Amino acid sequence: MVKLLARLGWGVKTRACGPGLRGIPNLLPALAGLMLVWSAERARADALGAEAILLSVHVMSQRDAPVERYERRLDEQGQAVVTPGLELYLDRDLAQPLWGARAWRFTAALFEDSVRHRAGYLNLGGVWWLHKSSRWEALFVFGPGFLFRESWRDILEYNPDNPLEESDRFLPGYEYKVLPLGSVDVLYRLNTGWQAVWSLFPGLPYVLTQSLGIRASF
Repeated sequence: MVKLLARLGWGVKTRACGPGLRGIPNLLPALAGLMLVWSAERARADALGAEAILLSVHVMSQRDAPVERYERRLDEQGQAVVTPGLELYLDRDLAQPLWGARAWRFTAALFEDSVRHRAGYLNLGGVWWLHKSSRWEALFVFGPGFLFRESWRDILEYNPDNPLEESDRFLPGYEYKVLPLGSVDVLYRLNTGWQAVWSLFPGLPYVLTQSLGIRASF
């Protein structure tokens, strides 16, 4: 995990970040890890998960940046792009279902986006089970989230259809937005307490991001 974050340039270094809050994004991996550990201790997590973010598929034909900037694209149109990263999450069962949700989940993720800029998201959502059997499960996570990425405004041809927020005072050099986030997970039970997970992160109507990992239940 440390090697992956270092490869993505997310080491905890603030010396070159300049004034204001420029050092905050470099601290996010450490803060996210500490929050998960603290939450697991305080809330006695019922499950912890870790997934490798692998691939983003653009749903719309329109691109906010030239296809040439999508260096890890798998096709000429830049529809499928490798976007490596890491997602961590914590699940906690609810004593009583709330609007059908039987658990809540806190998620923190860091990755490289389609133009190889640093990006990530935080999400706190309810968990709804769509299917559950002895081997297979399918669930849906949905709730408020915070999405951020290094600004694309250094790309001269940047032409956003729905631009993110940007400020010189809060996270300078980054674009961000508070919006509903979630995922659809398909789980396969490996043995008691361990599951393999495939997740789809629907950034509709723009992109679908896929990840693979494991989930440990307690």
